Amino acid sequence: MQPWEIANHWHWILPLLEKIPDSVAKPQDAKYALENRLAQCWGFIDSDKDVPHGVVITRLGRIGETPSGLIWMASGEPLEAFVELLRSHIEPWMREAGCKVIEINGRRGWKRVLADYSERTTTFAKELL
Repeated sequence: MQPWEIANHWHWILPLLEKIPDSVAKPQDAKYALENRLAQCWGFIDSDKDVPHGVVITRLGRIGETPSGLIWMASGEPLEAFVELLRSHIEPWMREAGCKVIEINGRRGWKRVLADYSERTTTFAKELL
């Protein structure tokens, strides 16, 4: 999805992002990043109904000197549709973009469907008011 398309699709992206529990990043952060080419938006649909069922927001960056890709935010069902999108589109796109590592900000339950991913760290967050 291109940055100029975000406004036209925000009506279905926003409710999905609002479902992410305890996320440090907020939907407005994602919208800003998407509109300013700092992030990428991927959607997956229910093929029977042709309606959006999930959204994935990615970012490109670096871990030290290593080019990396980040699954920054993701929401939707079924989880298998996310895994299919990850394997068939996001991983190859990140590989072509020069990424050597892909990281996922996600819940521990994803480990059961992403057996080839290793759990390296646990992220702690505190909201500073």
